[in-house]
Amino acid sequence: MANWTSEAVLALAPDAPSAQAGKGLASASKWVSFATDGATAWGLAKGSGKEPYQVAIDLVEPAFKCSCPSRKFPCKHGLGLLLLVAQGSVAQGSPPDFVGEWLSKRQAKAAVVAEKGEKAPDPAAQAKRAKKREERVSDGVEECALWLRDTVRQGLSSSSVSTVQHFEAVAARMVDAQAPGLARRLRDMGATVHAGDGWQERWTEQLANLHLIVEGHRRREELPEEIRHDVAAAVGFTLKRDELPEELHVSDHWNVVGQHRYAEEKLMVQRSWLWGERTGRWACVLAFSVANSPFDPMLAPGTAFEGNMAFYPGGEGLRALPLDRQDVDYRPPVGVGIEEMLEAFSDRLTRCPWTESIPVALEAIRLAGPDWQAVDAAGSRLPIVSDYEPWSRLAATGGQPASMFAEWDGWVLRPLSGFYEGEWIGA
Repeated sequence: MANWTSEAVLALAPDAPSAQAGKGLASASKWVSFATDGATAWGLAKGSGKEPYQVAIDLVEPAFKCSCPSRKFPCKHGLGLLLLVAQGSVAQGSPPDFVGEWLSKRQAKAAVVAEKGEKAPDPAAQAKRAKKREERVSDGVEECALWLRDTVRQGLSSSSVSTVQHFEAVAARMVDAQAPGLARRLRDMGATVHAGDGWQERWTEQLANLHLIVEGHRRREELPEEIRHDVAAAVGFTLKRDELPEELHVSDHWNVVGQHRYAEEKLMVQRSWLWGERTGRWACVLAFSVANSPFDPMLAPGTAFEGNMAFYPGGEGLRALPLDRQDVDYRPPVGVGIEEMLEAFSDRLTRCPWTESIPVALEAIRLAGPDWQAVDAAGSRLPIVSDYEPWSRLAATGGQPASMFAEWDGWVLRPLSGFYEGEWIGA
């Protein structure tokens, strides 16, 4: 049976209400029956109707099936059953027919996918598709460059700058041009316009960064290889797992420090931050979810593994993919003061000026309200994102200083987790 923990289960929840509802169903009284055979778990959940809901879980992948009408995935019943598994409350049994039928359908689909994957790619067709995309992206970059010139000429007082719809329209054209990185930055600029006092300074910085990326792509043949990779990634190009160079594999004791999830068009994006104990290196693992499909729980915050990470080429040196793993004990990164962190951020901007955010480990941080700020032992302070809810951290620390692990974008901190008295704590 997979070694599930409650933290790993709740990390699969599509949102906070689902996680809370799942915890409410992690009780035998909410079920007619439940059991497991080690590879799968199943149960009949009590509902408002005459018949109980049929719930099945593939514990290895994981994958979920439930007969309830919820559109969330996994639903609260799947989360509740998996929490019971994590608690060790599920007895052994033989799977009923509905579980076998579901597994058979999954195996049939997997066989079709595997058969398609075995077909050798056509190099000529691949080259043709790559060339066509390059042309479309270049057209999109030129359109973005024209938009930048018009925007600078019109200035911040232009009525178009004040509407989110204007930025959405330009972003949509970048999506059509297969330049999703430019589209995301344009949407961020539209959101910044409505971010409150002082938005003009941040918006101008975003405009300048977008200009750097556009000019970098237009002159990419003149750039050093590392920067060329960074520009391509910023525009929206990415590499497949088997295209990542072997010389960029890094073996270490990788600690999953924290995660941030956010919506991007029709996707949910999960950004996991890992810290290598021996190398002191940070890694960012991106995962994507469509239609509320669950994220891989193997990167649950507060866990760790010994293994190799394959890093993407480029000067930023953060994005990576895990290749193999052996579970080990979690060990937190060594924290620094705020001023030292700001110096490191400045150095990174020098190397990679379009860096959007970095992971940071801060030592001895206390929270100061009412507009939450992070304050270190020297009295230096940084603002925290406006939607931050500090209650979990305050409950764990009693308001005492503790390590804080967060994202820093040059403007605000986004707390992800912490470490207090030898224990990993939430944000």
